[in-house]
Amino acid sequence: MTIRIGIDPGSRTGVAAMRGDKLLSCRTFGWRKDRDALEGHLAHLCAQHPGLVAFVEEPRGTVYPRGLSPAAQAKVGKDVGQCLARAREIARYLDKCGAQVHLVPPLRNGTKWAEKMWRGVFQWTKRLPSNHARDAACLALLARVPLEKEGTCK
Repeated sequence: MTIRIGIDPGSRTGVAAMRGDKLLSCRTFGWRKDRDALEGHLAHLCAQHPGLVAFVEEPRGTVYPRGLSPAAQAKVGKDVGQCLARAREIARYLDKCGAQVHLVPPLRNGTKWAEKMWRGVFQWTKRLPSNHARDAACLALLARVPLEKEGTCK
């Protein structure tokens, strides 16, 4: 059975691996501090599971709340730009490792689940992972391979 991984990139990057409906791992890596560990984890997953399918969340645009100052808008825009760059860098690394990579838009209201619901769906009894790792697990579970122009799956 194919291993699916979900990646929620950011200053704290969540990575979750699933086989079928079973969650195998759910971890968070800091971008600066744990970058080598993140690449090592991804390389290990690719080596252990040929044919791996990866879904990397790629931000698509920014919506600013009302009344946000220009300085705050600039900070949000910078954060989104950094997140986009990280998503693309991770996708290139996974592609180099031989994984089938899909950059997908954020799942609208699809990854922010309450703790009880998340534990129930994933049958997770261990310590609750960070919200970044939980979002990555939801992405691995819910993301679909994008359709090609002909209407067939890749």
